[in-house]
Amino acid sequence: FRRAMKRNAQPRCPFRKGTCEITQKTRRQCQACRLRKCLESGMRKEMIMSDAAVEQRRALIRRKKRERIETRPLGAKGLTEEQQMMIRELTTAQMNTFDSTFVHFKNFRLPDVLSSGRQIPEPLQIQSREEAAKWRKIREDLCSMKLSLQLRGEDGSVWNYKPPADNGGKEIFSLLPHIADVSTYMFKGIINFAKVISYFRDLPIEDQISLLKGAAFELCQLR
Repeated sequence: FRRAMKRNAQPRCPFRKGTCEITQKTRRQCQACRLRKCLESGMRKEMIMSDAAVEQRRALIRRKKRERIETRPLGAKGLTEEQQMMIRELTTAQMNTFDSTFVHFKNFRLPDVLSSGRQIPEPLQIQSREEAAKWRKIREDLCSMKLSLQLRGEDGSVWNYKPPADNGGKEIFSLLPHIADVSTYMFKGIINFAKVISYFRDLPIEDQISLLKGAAFELCQLR
């Protein structure tokens, strides 16, 4: 209506009847009948705001919106009560289920502690005579040393491990069982974390399993 009055146009009914039924679905089909219905409803050209008044009103709306944002409590800007409750729930779940120091990790599997053997890697970079002699001495010292691992249990007992060797007598490193146990412990923590979240508990068990399988690694990194 405002645009039609400002252009001072006189649209014509394309159907040449001037009696089109204007509804929410048909209002774009005939501008003339739409304008006629506006006038019949009591809309007047004199009541249209000027461009300056429109801009002044928009500036007032922006200023009030900015003031409302500035008066909100710090940390709660733009958050609904439901969102704040979700943040508190996630924070509580993280604090109650995350063991940052692995203090509750009891099932430590004694690893096969393996030394580096007698094969010391050669450097790839070309070295001077002095550097070559220095590294040769280091390799000789390392070969003469016998590496071992000592672990002290919670009860004060101490374990020493003899590195196993392959058929050629070369000792091999293997901590895969320990890594698997640590990963399992972390995954259990993620499951306990998810169970605290109410929205997660409301999901079907199949969806819970799918979500845990698809995001377990990422959650380990985030936590």
